[in-house]
Amino acid sequence: MFTKLWGSKHGHDEERQKNAQSIIAKIHSMAPMNPEPRIFNWECGLTDEHMAEGYVAECNKWSEAASQGDWCKVLEIAAEEPDCMERYANITRYHRSPIDPSHPPSGRLSPYFHQAASHNAPVEVVKALIELGSFRQLHSTDGKFQRPVDIAQEKGFTELVPVLQPPPDLIPYISSQALSRIQTHFEDVVRKEAKSAFKPESMRVADLCLLREVETIFMTVPGIYGSFEMRFEGDHLVTRSSCRVVGTGDATYHITAEKATLVQEGWG
Repeated sequence: MFTKLWGSKHGHDEERQKNAQSIIAKIHSMAPMNPEPRIFNWECGLTDEHMAEGYVAECNKWSEAASQGDWCKVLEIAAEEPDCMERYANITRYHRSPIDPSHPPSGRLSPYFHQAASHNAPVEVVKALIELGSFRQLHSTDGKFQRPVDIAQEKGFTELVPVLQPPPDLIPYISSQALSRIQTHFEDVVRKEAKSAFKPESMRVADLCLLREVETIFMTVPGIYGSFEMRFEGDHLVTRSSCRVVGTGDATYHITAEKATLVQEGWG
């Protein structure tokens, strides 16, 4: 069942195989029977700036194992803190700052769960990673804008395709085209409200496609002592920002496919 969990290049032995099986069993036992839509905290920084050194090292260790297709190691890292095995579920690799603006990292990053699809990870591993909270609607940042299921379909990994199908859509009435336009308007709002604190060369705005899986996204922009909160109400995105440093205070926007409308501002 776990023949793809290890291979000669990773030196996976029988003991590690058994350990991987026990970790997967533990993850299954922890999964809620009826999970509720979640709130997700999006980290927009792509570099190690403003991040604790130990956290960056752990995230990069997890990401590196995924990029190498070493699923035993991915599971072992998760199990190092068994009470919060989901802690790295949707991270990307952090880069050292400062970033050369002419060669930003955002176009070369690939979230680790996309690596699972790309490497044709074992179905049992993919199911476990989903139960840890890995998003199936998150798009790649390699220019192809693919979800994990899109990668599996493109590569002909037929066993993974049904497993990677996204969960029930929380906003089925918002078309892909409309959401893309809302995303563009939202990015404009972030740049306006965060001003120079938002650095496109080393930060990534939240992927609003995640609102098909979660009800609310919080996004902190380093340097503003505040955050952005996003959720859908009917056909429009409601985004509330709190920016304590750059001088804009609080602002609430309603964003549709056509435009972003400021509906409230001031200091809360």
